[in-house]
Amino acid sequence: MTDEALERITALAAEIAGVGIQEAAAAASAAAEEAMAWCRRKDIPPGMESVVARLAADMLAGTGAESITEGDISVTFGERTALERDRAALSTFRRIV
Repeated sequence: MTDEALERITALAAEIAGVGIQEAAAAASAAAEEAMAWCRRKDIPPGMESVVARLAADMLAGTGAESITEGDISVTFGERTALERDRAALSTFRRIV
């Protein structure tokens, strides 16, 4: 993945999540790595950048945890993670090995 692609993904994720570039950088990098691993790719083509940015924004928003209780600690997670939800969009870019 090129530095330019990661910069575009970071900027878009920051815009979607309403956070600064610095805050979005780590999530964008993690989302890119996760998406590339699932798609069996070493690059992110331009059309895939928006999907990866949405994954990063979901990471920043903490999507996945639906409820948290502090007394006796209870966390309830949603039915699907961001990656599971976006697999349909990512499947277009997935390489068959």
